[in-house]
Amino acid sequence: MRRLIEEAQAETEQHDKGPLMDVRITAAAQRIEHYEIAACGTIIALAKAAGEQQLADLPIRKRALTATASAA
Repeated sequence: MRRLIEEAQAETEQHDKGPLMDVRITAAAQRIEHYEIAACGTIIALAKAAGEQQLADLPIRKRALTATASAA
């Protein structure tokens, strides 16, 4: 996650403001959000594989699914 943030900061420092900067900022935010969604999905899959259904059903799943739906 830290590397994604560092990448985003480096990209914004290297370019002038304007439409291309807006696209770069949006792309960086999407990369970070996708990483977070993937991490949530992995946690849920690991919990299910370990037979921890209650853990898999915690609110983190709802947040991950909501984020996935809003990104589409």
